[in-house]
Amino acid sequence: MNLNNEEGFLFEKDNDFILSRFETMLRKEDIIYFDISEFIEIIELYLDNSNLERAKLAINIGLSQHPQANELMLKKAHVLVESQKYKEAKSILLNIEKIEPSNPDIALLLGIVNLYNFETNKSIAYFNRAIQQNQDDAEEIILNIAIHFENVKLFDQAVYFLKTGYDINSENPDIIYELAYSYEKTGKYRLGIEFYTKYLEINPFSENAWYNLALTFDKLEDYDKAIEAFDFALAIDDEYLLAYYGKGNTLANKDNYKEAAEVFKEALELEPENDELLYSIGECYEKLKDYKQSLKYYKKTLDINDKNSNAWFGIGIIRYYKNEFFESLFYVKKALKLNPDDSEFWSTLGDINDKLCFYDDAEIAYKSALELDPFDENIWISYSDLLYKQEKIEEAVTALTEANNKIKDNSEIIFRLSAYLLESNQHNKAVEYFKLGLSIDYEMHKKFFHFDKKTIHSLSSNNLIKKHLTTKNSSNE
Repeated sequence: MNLNNEEGFLFEKDNDFILSRFETMLRKEDIIYFDISEFIEIIELYLDNSNLERAKLAINIGLSQHPQANELMLKKAHVLVESQKYKEAKSILLNIEKIEPSNPDIALLLGIVNLYNFETNKSIAYFNRAIQQNQDDAEEIILNIAIHFENVKLFDQAVYFLKTGYDINSENPDIIYELAYSYEKTGKYRLGIEFYTKYLEINPFSENAWYNLALTFDKLEDYDKAIEAFDFALAIDDEYLLAYYGKGNTLANKDNYKEAAEVFKEALELEPENDELLYSIGECYEKLKDYKQSLKYYKKTLDINDKNSNAWFGIGIIRYYKNEFFESLFYVKKALKLNPDDSEFWSTLGDINDKLCFYDDAEIAYKSALELDPFDENIWISYSDLLYKQEKIEEAVTALTEANNKIKDNSEIIFRLSAYLLESNQHNKAVEYFKLGLSIDYEMHKKFFHFDKKTIHSLSSNNLIKKHLTTKNSSNE
């Protein structure tokens, strides 16, 4: 045994002995004296094993023996932070700070407390102080800080500190990994890929890094590279369920539903009772228009979890495709009962009620959908079509005017609004919107002329098209 290993072995023996003495004391309900350093060791051993209750007990006993010990009060604050009792922790920390203003552990804990109390600027000031006060452990402190910022989804701030850590040591794999993760979360996907790649150069057998790299490629719609990265993750761990799921979703994003279904089936072998996987397979078959297989998997999903709202909705959609509107209504309402906050469910309910000529119910459904997602152009168009069908022209104009205010430069909304305005004899406004529509998407004007059986168009609109073409040709010359 070399000297370093021997010292480590002896240290472990000492720790085991101290902890054993403390546990014996508790068991016998006896009182044994421990000095402050021994209590600190006991508390840290409990914290390392996530045993907060024992750590609290050791602190209380320690303070009963050493009531003036700032070290133990600091550990008490640490445990209070771990227990999310930030107000109590802050009170203790501010008192100790007056005595030990240069203690980096106090600064770090005050930074954490202020962060979770939503006082971000104060927390940053304390974090910077903690780093300055302990340059030797700066990398470890920075990692700790970054993870806390990630916990509260302040990824820009996490990046700020991690870049400082990267400047200190550009080879620290943990800093590189967290930097990649935070860049990904801030939407800087290419930087995320760059740092995941750096991390994999150091640790090529990290299935989690390959998985995260794949997700980042997927967000950039670079699906082939995403699939390749998922395959690397699965080569390292062929039971990595999330990687199967991610690969299946990426294949579905590529419209390769047949292969996606097969990947989900592979995952299902690992977890046969996973209702989300069963649903995903059913959805793939639905996209392939194999409704028999789709219904089979949706029903299997509900056999395992009858509260899976997506499976109820999926069956409702298939019934809708088959023009079985009353049956579809039942299933979509069941989905909505389980998940009333899904705008697609409400929009589809509107479509079904429209087909059944339940126009009042359809209006309510579309309005509910728009409350949840006011930026979905398809819902606005369906809602305005319903109003127009009932000859509620002014209401249709109001609806599409609101849609146009929320969703800028959408040619389909603009041309429809022009049509409704023309129908309601607001000729000048109709012409203005028609001009705007032509400037955004000239080809879309064809829908304007075939908007409905009434063929809403006028000589002025034909003249506008001719003018647009003339202007366009002149500019090309």
